[in-house]
Amino acid sequence: MRNTKSYKRIMRIIIFIVLAAALLIGATLVLTPKDFSALAIYGEPRQSLDAVFVGSSHIMSAISPTQLWHNEHFTSYVMYSWSEPIWTSYYHLKHLLKSQSPKVAVVDALGCSYGQFSFMPAQVDAVSNEFSLGMPMSIDRLRLALTMMRCQETKMPFGTYVPLIKYHARWQYLTIEDFTQIFAPKSSSGKGYGPIYVHKEQMQPQYEDKGYVGTLNKYVEEYLYKLIKLCKDKNIKLVMMLSPHVFAEGEKEMYAQVNRICEENEIPFVNYNEQELITRTQFNFAEDMAEEEHVNYHGARKITRDMGEFLASEYALKDIKHTSEIESIWDKDLAIDARDEQNMDIRLETQPNLLAEKASEEGYVICVSTKGELNKAGKEAARAFFTQLGLSDKILDTSALQCAAIIENGKVVAENYGANANADAKCYDKSFSIATSFDKSSICIDGEEHSRDREGMNVVIYDKVSDKMIQSLSFNAFDNYNAFTA
Repeated sequence: MRNTKSYKRIMRIIIFIVLAAALLIGATLVLTPKDFSALAIYGEPRQSLDAVFVGSSHIMSAISPTQLWHNEHFTSYVMYSWSEPIWTSYYHLKHLLKSQSPKVAVVDALGCSYGQFSFMPAQVDAVSNEFSLGMPMSIDRLRLALTMMRCQETKMPFGTYVPLIKYHARWQYLTIEDFTQIFAPKSSSGKGYGPIYVHKEQMQPQYEDKGYVGTLNKYVEEYLYKLIKLCKDKNIKLVMMLSPHVFAEGEKEMYAQVNRICEENEIPFVNYNEQELITRTQFNFAEDMAEEEHVNYHGARKITRDMGEFLASEYALKDIKHTSEIESIWDKDLAIDARDEQNMDIRLETQPNLLAEKASEEGYVICVSTKGELNKAGKEAARAFFTQLGLSDKILDTSALQCAAIIENGKVVAENYGANANADAKCYDKSFSIATSFDKSSICIDGEEHSRDREGMNVVIYDKVSDKMIQSLSFNAFDNYNAFTA
């Protein structure tokens, strides 16, 4: 009888512990944000990636997996977190290998610069504490948290790395995705690539080989060797990569040490700051940088093309055969990513004739509504715009006429000229309606107003593929027909 009571008591305790653990784990999974960039890779089909790129925002902005698919036909993904130290890259890759078996892992060498980079360790630690642990709940995540406590110069209490404690206040902001994406993370059509659509001219740094001698942070060196061993044990070819950036002087010595370790272990170190690679890729620091630390999308095209050619030739990644399901997924994501980039290119265009040319391609609708006095200085730019679209430019030589026009796939489907002009058309199941006069411009899509309603040319562009209005701007007749988006 006594044994029976003891048994029941033990069972109650076990059941309580199991239920409590399940509740804590469930709450942790729900409360943890689902928008960490490193999580999206787990939305890819298992064992479907031929290559992975692991590292910081430097590699995120420099490599486009969909471009690699288009150029070389192999699958890849950029798994990154902001300011990622090498120990984070190690654990991110280690855990990923439980669901993927890539032939090649390209790791961002910037993660080796901890303590010697232009950002001080305290800055890196603060960013890393926020983003490095954005990975699935696992033993590897726990080990990464413990490693961060050991390796970081900024020591934080362990509770900082416990999601249930860190994110306990998120309950009031939960969405349906917090529940549906617990076990099925949502993949990204861009496959981890984060194009940067800005430009800031930079001076090219000098990176000649002058026999630099440097040392690495002791923890950096420890995890670099662990990374090398991990890849050897898993029969994965490791490549270290450094994207173009304006580096601090001390980084030269540090990267020289990284290069020596790579050479000792027969690992390629592809450093895009070296003159040979700058020449080979035709990279231009004056045009291809977003700011000091990141390449822009023009620069990414060059780096991606070169890296793709290198990986395809060195590791036989060219034209790898995949299942029809994988082929379909990647072809679809390539189309989405290419269209997103095309749309952004249109958004960034401020020259009237070039905007008209780019938006005249398949799937776009251009709406034009003029307003006010058009016969002003700079009207030749407006004339080129009208000519490119096949519209009459005579209204630019008078103050009495306005233009309302709708162009679909580069062809005029509705146009009207007069003191008061209207144009209406049905395109891609959308209703486009334009009304213009000397003191009013209106451009509506399904009854929703989008015109900037400014003197000069008001232009709205709709994209059928993404099913949204992608640009609304005006070319101001009172300011030499310069572009304004506000």
